Amino acid sequence: MKKVQARKVEEKKDDTNILCALAWFLAPISSAYLIAEKKYHSNKDLMLCAWQSLILSIAYFALRFTVFGIFFWGIGKLVDLLYVVFILYATYKGYQGEVVKAPIVGELAESQVEKMSK
Repeated sequence: MKKVQARKVEEKKDDTNILCALAWFLAPISSAYLIAEKKYHSNKDLMLCAWQSLILSIAYFALRFTVFGIFFWGIGKLVDLLYVVFILYATYKGYQGEVVKAPIVGELAESQVEKMSK
């Protein structure tokens, strides 16, 4: 099983740390806004945070309120806890200037960032 990775990014001269933390903490609304706003498309680290938080939050809400909400109520509570812990961890790392890359979601997000940069 792959581990969650965090890597330090280059020195930033703008509010990327705060925006990355907000992309995680207020997902999916803030991440969708950052993806839609053209002025942030040049910042690949910010786009990676935004895409990951958007994909993860949509997957969480879809699974939580369908499969885990109807059939597996106890497992759903564990999923809630894991989601909240990961979001808080990613928000903290984003504010510290590190990009968190989740195993499956991170690869999907990187492919979206690459498509946007072309």
